[in-house]
Amino acid sequence: MAERAPTTMRPELRAIFERAEPADEQDLAALEQRSQREARRERLARSGIRLRPDDRKALMNDELYPTQALRDVKRWLAAATRTPNPGPNFLFVTGGTGLGKTVAAAWALTRQGGRFVTMETFLLDYARYLRDVSRDRAAELERERYAAPGLLVLDELGTEADAVLARTALSWLVDARCARRRHLTIVLSNLAEADVVARFTAGIYDPRTWDRLRRDGAFAKLDGESLRRPDYDAAAPRRSAP
Repeated sequence: MAERAPTTMRPELRAIFERAEPADEQDLAALEQRSQREARRERLARSGIRLRPDDRKALMNDELYPTQALRDVKRWLAAATRTPNPGPNFLFVTGGTGLGKTVAAAWALTRQGGRFVTMETFLLDYARYLRDVSRDRAAELERERYAAPGLLVLDELGTEADAVLARTALSWLVDARCARRRHLTIVLSNLAEADVVARFTAGIYDPRTWDRLRRDGAFAKLDGESLRRPDYDAAAPRRSAP
C-alpha cells in the first residue's frame, strides 16, 4: 500500500508521490521550480503591474539583473517580514527614471502577492470613496481595496495634479495601511528623497502623516544613470540576483 502524501504537499508533488514508480530528486526539484514559477506568474498577473516583455521573462525565470533598486527592496522585505521585531512596513523608492524601481517592486509582488496602482488611479478611487462615504458599504469596500492587500505598491508619487486631494488621500492611505502592522507598502517616485520629504514638511502633503512615516517608513535612494541606455541591455549580463 502506497504511503499517504502529506496534506500540505503541492498538487504536482502529490501526483509524483502517489505514482507507482518512485520519482527521483531531479523530477521533484523540476516540478517544484515549475510550481514556484507558476505561483509567481499568478501573483504578478493579479497585481495589475505592467512590465516590458524582457523584464517579465527575466522575473519569471529568476534572472533579474541585481540593480540597486532590487537589492534595496530585497533587504527591506526581509526586514519587514521577519519575526519577531519586523522592520518598517513602508518603503519609499526614490530616484530618476530607468533605475529599476518598477521591476524591483514587481519582484516583491511575485513573492508576497498584492496590488499595484498608479497615483492617478489611487486618486480616482479615493474621490469615489469620498462620494460613497454616505453609503457605508460602498465606502468600506473602497477602503478595503487599499487596506487589505498584504503588499500595496503605489507608483508615480509626485505626479498628481490635485495637491489638495493628494494630501487627504495620502493621509487616508497611511492610516489604513499602518493600522495593520503586517501590511506592507512600497511607494515609487521619480523625485529625489529630499523632494519627497519636502512635500510633507512644507505642507503639500500632511506633515502629521510624515510624523507617522518617520516611525514606520524607510527610504531607498537610487542614484546613477538610467538603465534604459541603448548600450545597457547589450552589456548587462543576465544572472540570478543574490
